[in-house]
Order: sequence, then C-alpha cells, then structure tokens
Amino acid sequence: VIQLVHRTAHHAPKLSPLCGSTYAAGRGTRQSEMGLYERAVFNPAMDWVLSRPAVQAERARLLAGARGSVLEIGVGCGGHAQLLAAHAKSFVGIDLTDFAANCTSRRMKLFGLDAKIMRMDAEKMSFPDASFDFISMGYALRHVSDLRAVFGEFHRVLRPGGRVCVLEITRPQGTWATRALRGYMRGMVPVLARICGRSREMPELMRYYWDSIEACVAPAQVIE
Repeated sequence: VIQLVHRTAHHAPKLSPLCGSTYAAGRGTRQSEMGLYERAVFNPAMDWVLSRPAVQAERARLLAGARGSVLEIGVGCGGHAQLLAAHAKSFVGIDLTDFAANCTSRRMKLFGLDAKIMRMDAEKMSFPDASFDFISMGYALRHVSDLRAVFGEFHRVLRPGGRVCVLEITRPQGTWATRALRGYMRGMVPVLARICGRSREMPELMRYYWDSIEACVAPAQVIE
C-alpha cells in the first residue's frame, strides 16, 4: 500500500514522537543496521520493484508536483532521487548512511543529473528555513525514531505553500491479513533467507522489515 500525503507549510502536524521499530532505539546502532539492511535487502529489492513500467508511471503521476527546489529524505540507492532530479530546478538528497549517499551520488553522475547528495539526519537538518518547494520521503518514514522532530523540520525548511509527499508501505487493514503476513514475514521468510542467503544477518533483517512496517505510525494519523 502506498500512501501519499500533501501538506502545505502552514502548520506542523501534532504526532506521537515515536515511529519505526525497536531497532531505532540507539542512533549509532540504527546507522549500522540501516547500512546493512540497505545493502542486503531494501535497495536491491526496491530498485527492481520501482523499475516496473506500471510502478514508474504511477510514481511519476504522484510526483508530478515536484518542481522548483526539491529535497528528498532517505535517498537509498537513488531510484526515487533520479526521477525527482530529472524534473526539479534544483535537487538535494539526504540519507543517514554513507553507503546510501555514495550510491546515489554515483547514480546521479551516471545519468548526468545535477544533484547534491549528502549524509544528514532528517531529525536535525542543517538547511536554512524556507529552503525547499517540495519535500519527498520515499519508504523511509518507518525508520524515523522521532516523528515530531522530522515533521517539525519539514515545516521549518519548506517554503510557504510548499508540498510534502510521503510514500510508505503499510500493514494490511484486516486483522487476519495482518496476522497471516506477520507469520509469513517473521517466520517463513527469515527461514528461507537463512537457507538461501549468504549472510547470517539476513533472517534478522527480514524480521526487521516486517517489524518496521507493523510499528510505523498509521497513515490516518499522519494525514490528520
């Protein structure tokens, strides 16, 4: 499920301070785990999914308003950043890990796109107030440990009348569907990952994938 949120920069939303899984408890630990998670699971999988023609068309439609000065938070390996940078007047991308920042920088150079990519924490950004017309966060909200801080930063760096687009994976709405998917993701998938994968950490990373989806703030709360 992809949820899209458009928000003008008139007020900061009131949200619970915590989002994501227990893996986000320590900042140093979170950086280490996110780097491994990105390398081993998330970015390769997302690159494949987002390269499908139907997904590309829908994503382009949702992000059609990304004009002017654009900021992306959580660039990963740059698939989303590539689409945004191609239409923006200026593009800046940030991520919490060096791996993601370096990967996206190489991708932007490969495709001849003008972009500034850097490592930065979205909970405490160094940009001046009212710096951007459009902010995008693609599939990274689940990894935020302090929602209040992040949305406060959105409000601070977004220009009046600007827009925020948040794309995120959410758990099923039905109880039985959630239970079935939880059992599959926390039980069967880690076992298969351990058998087929080369990394001992792979089962835990797959559990992390589900835990972060299940523990993330509900879309309705963000929209409110």
